[in-house]
Amino acid sequence: MKLEIDINEKQERFLRQFAEKQHEDARDNLGTRKPIHLVQSKRLVYKYDGGGNGDYDVYLCYPEYENEIFPDERAVVLKYGDYDDPDKVVDYQTAFADGIDGEIISDENDYFRAYGVLEDIIKCSVDIEYDTVAYFFILENAREYIKYQGHNLTEPKTFTVSGGYSNKGEYESFYDLLMSIGMKLLGGDEK
Repeated sequence: MKLEIDINEKQERFLRQFAEKQHEDARDNLGTRKPIHLVQSKRLVYKYDGGGNGDYDVYLCYPEYENEIFPDERAVVLKYGDYDDPDKVVDYQTAFADGIDGEIISDENDYFRAYGVLEDIIKCSVDIEYDTVAYFFILENAREYIKYQGHNLTEPKTFTVSGGYSNKGEYESFYDLLMSIGMKLLGGDEK
């Protein structure tokens, strides 16, 4: 079927760029068939280890990854935002090696006591999750987005995925349609 459509300059530019940068076997596909490029923002998720009803003031938080247990200095800063000098709160590894204000830090309790945290402590873990905040057909545009929106994101990254294994829905048809139009605008057949 032959179809005639009108496109504006911006659409033409994106279709040409799409055909140039994302054709089959293009480097920007990052080894992914018919990719879509996501921009993601990092988020820390604190998961509390049962017990209590959330009324506790202080949480001893530690990263789950690498099987190491280190209190998270942010827990001290969050609880003691009015601490004399929050910038002087050091991470547990540094405190364990160097001490805090001359005090030897040999365990988690010493660490929190050095900051005056004496209340009940609930253990929690900190998971790192990434929220998808934008979608792109063109990797270069995803990277540009990070440049102009990075101030609104936390440690942003691109993540490339396919439309899904054996996806028989509309995604691949629309992807192929856009690629076909882009190739025609470039003056050639699909690569």
